[in-house]
Amino acid sequence: MIKRLSVFLLILLFVLPSFSISEKEFEKHLTVYKLKNGLTFLLYERHDAPVVSFHTYVDVGSVNETYGITGISHMLEHMAFKGTTTVGARDLKKEMALLDRIDNLFGKLYQLEDSNGSKEEIARLKKRIAKLQREAEQAANIGEFDRIISEAGGEDLNAFTTADATQYHYSLPSNKIELFCFLESDRFLNPVFRQFYKEREVVAEERRMRVESNPFGKLLEEFQCLCYKYHPYQIPTIGAMSDIQRYTRKKVEGYFRKYYGPQTMTIAIVGDFDTEKLKPMLKEYFGRLPVGKRPAKIVTKEPLQTAVRKVVLREHSQPVYLVGYHRPSARDRKADVAFSAIAQILGEGRTSRLYRRLVNKERKALYVGCFNGWPGDKYPSLFLVYAVPTPGTSLDDIAREIDQEIERLKNEPVKPEELNKVKSQAKAELIYSLDSNQGIASMLANYYVKLGDWREIFREVDMIEKLTPGDIQFYAKKYLRKNGKNIGEIIPADN
Repeated sequence: MIKRLSVFLLILLFVLPSFSISEKEFEKHLTVYKLKNGLTFLLYERHDAPVVSFHTYVDVGSVNETYGITGISHMLEHMAFKGTTTVGARDLKKEMALLDRIDNLFGKLYQLEDSNGSKEEIARLKKRIAKLQREAEQAANIGEFDRIISEAGGEDLNAFTTADATQYHYSLPSNKIELFCFLESDRFLNPVFRQFYKEREVVAEERRMRVESNPFGKLLEEFQCLCYKYHPYQIPTIGAMSDIQRYTRKKVEGYFRKYYGPQTMTIAIVGDFDTEKLKPMLKEYFGRLPVGKRPAKIVTKEPLQTAVRKVVLREHSQPVYLVGYHRPSARDRKADVAFSAIAQILGEGRTSRLYRRLVNKERKALYVGCFNGWPGDKYPSLFLVYAVPTPGTSLDDIAREIDQEIERLKNEPVKPEELNKVKSQAKAELIYSLDSNQGIASMLANYYVKLGDWREIFREVDMIEKLTPGDIQFYAKKYLRKNGKNIGEIIPADN
């Protein structure tokens, strides 16, 4: 990717003269198509190759969860590949009866565990559950959803969950576009949560690997809870282990039926198709989806932080320093592009100020970087800087160096060449993102849902172009406040 971006930077002089009209050119090929049930399609024709990419954006993430069901959006991401009443079904009636019996037995298991039942009875019950799970799998065609897409020539089949949303994507040959319409509509209309309790253990193991046995993951989770006292961004996307281990199939299905419908879905389709021929197909398949509820509007606001907060972990790990400041949401467009510039100037890449100072010049850090808009950016979020010190360098020393660079941002205008580099990089990244069907689909869906208009893709570059050194100073002074600082540290534990 770095090599490709460098090529784009070299050709920018040839691209920039036509860049101002690219939005209009882009719009000629784009159609926003809405169904009566509320589902929105962003249809972008691109006939470079006989391929179509699909990106489904569900406007539900961990920010919409509550205590007792934390991580449930991520669990549903895993369930989305388990098939439907059609896909993956062999003997559906038998399978559903077995799944119901498994649910009931897990309910009894929980009761036994909560009441300190006998170990022998618990062991017998687990053995019985395992037997029924094997029978349920034999009554289904496990993995058929993935297999159908693979055999049809599909690629890039995946999904991910964030604080803000759950997103699914893959690509197919253009003559398989009706297959997508069937599969994608069917998995939201008729899901069967096969292997639910097995997959729940996969999610639990994912938490163990990401957080409980990963010092940096553990620090991030503690840091997230430190930074947010009231806003639901305090809920980690992976969820609490106690919640994961007590998910039930019916609880997850209820959450799915309530929120994962056309009212929260936007689908971007990019590639080799005819829009007018595709519309009836989309209406036929996706028009079947019943409307559920939108998640309750989040009205809680994190109050202005007026004190320094700090969390320290002692782990068998390298030392790590992390500092974070509250910043506005992505909908504050000027602030958002200013923080994108601040991140790039301060700590993104080998030519950033902190990398050159701490890694190259002073040899005090093995690595330094920034997170911008964490854990999401739909609501006011965080701007983070982190560093891994070299042996013999204290975390206090790292903290002083980072603080000095932040104060420099506030008090000294950035040099024109630094800001010009940010502007050139923004254009290069846009060009790179618009170089693939999947990149276009992802950007369309994300910008349309989060910012209300796909045109923000192009407006963002215009806003970055208009950034001044004074803007950088203004936002640095306003949000990178000394008494609004959150600090996280990993200190190596004594052996």
